[in-house]
Amino acid sequence: MLPDLDSLRLFVRTAELGSLTKAAAACHIAVAAASRRIAQLEHLYRDKLLLRTVKGVVLTPAGEVLRVHAARVIEEAIGLEAGMIAHAQQMQDTLRIFANTSAVSWFLPADLAEFKARHPGYQLEIKERQSCVVVDAVQSGEADMGIFNGEPPKEGLRCFAYKLDRLAAIVPRNHPLGSSEISFEEVLEFELVSLEPSSALAQLIIDKAAALDKPLQLRLQMKSFQSVCRMVKCGLGIGLLPLQALQEITKLFGLRSIPLSDAWATRPLWVCVRNSGPPRKALQALLEHLIPPGGRFVSPGRGLAAVPTPASAARIDARS
Repeated sequence: MLPDLDSLRLFVRTAELGSLTKAAAACHIAVAAASRRIAQLEHLYRDKLLLRTVKGVVLTPAGEVLRVHAARVIEEAIGLEAGMIAHAQQMQDTLRIFANTSAVSWFLPADLAEFKARHPGYQLEIKERQSCVVVDAVQSGEADMGIFNGEPPKEGLRCFAYKLDRLAAIVPRNHPLGSSEISFEEVLEFELVSLEPSSALAQLIIDKAAALDKPLQLRLQMKSFQSVCRMVKCGLGIGLLPLQALQEITKLFGLRSIPLSDAWATRPLWVCVRNSGPPRKALQALLEHLIPPGGRFVSPGRGLAAVPTPASAARIDARS
């Protein structure tokens, strides 16, 4: 059996003051209660710890051993409490963000840099993941916030419209296709280089091809935007990727982006958080930074689009 910290604190205080009465007053307990605590310690360790004299109390040899160890235990307990409080505070000020490649490649870095400049006390942990993984991570609590493409889940999450991006065909500069717009049906005449099957974009392409009852010539399926662009550069097919996210990559690889004319090719990026009551302060601040009140989508290649903010993208109300 181990002694409680309050009894050890009382004992150390008694040793420091040389008086049980003064120690009891310093610990805000009655003298009788203090005396019982000392008696319990002596019973626990089966030895006399204090000798009472007309001038107060003095430590026995056993009491001196206990004083040294008790002081160390109390110091460790104080350090433990301080460490746990600091950890809790750090967790309150740390935001775990999972975002898909489209968000990480273009929109998110500048927005997070601006947020960090305004809120230097908040820490950001950012992981790039596929959209399906992003949603699962927020639902499970592994992430505080997620940014993804695709259909927002109907339960468990609050989703807010963040940005719009538009899919584009990625071709070598000397490719015979034009440079203004192209339909998805026209793209299907060529061999494609796509992202791996588990990605939301690959599934979208498969679904849209099936809706047109057209064969899908998927020659290669890659893990990243860069890998797709490398294959396109080598003439192994046409890529279908988000236009905005590829601005720097296409320049780097000497490729052209041809926006798709299909309405479904303009896709929203969603910000999601758990639907579990008001968010903590740091998360609320980031939400308000990414989803400003009355904000509108910027449609790539078309300027400001007259698209109203969806009801699900209304500014989060901490009172709801």
